[in-house]
Amino acid sequence: MAIELLKLYFHKAFHSMQSNCIVIPVYNNVSTINAVVNDALKTGATVVVVDDGSEPDVVLEIESNKLYLLKHAANAGKGKAILTGAQKAKALGF
Repeated sequence: MAIELLKLYFHKAFHSMQSNCIVIPVYNNVSTINAVVNDALKTGATVVVVDDGSEPDVVLEIESNKLYLLKHAANAGKGKAILTGAQKAKALGF
């Protein structure tokens, strides 16, 4: 009985969890970013990419309603890029 209740609890908890959000900071990695984003989207997560002042600008060749691209005008560092992505994730409800 206790095991069945535990299974039921975990089943409900698993299915009521909010989906995931992946934040990807990028700086001058335009050659690999599309493959990384594509793999991240395959997980079913929402993906927030933060272009931290790359030259040339990051251009994503993928369209998805779960994909957001944010851009810093100039390089502000990895920490700031992660913070920008986390703020966007929070605004999206994560």
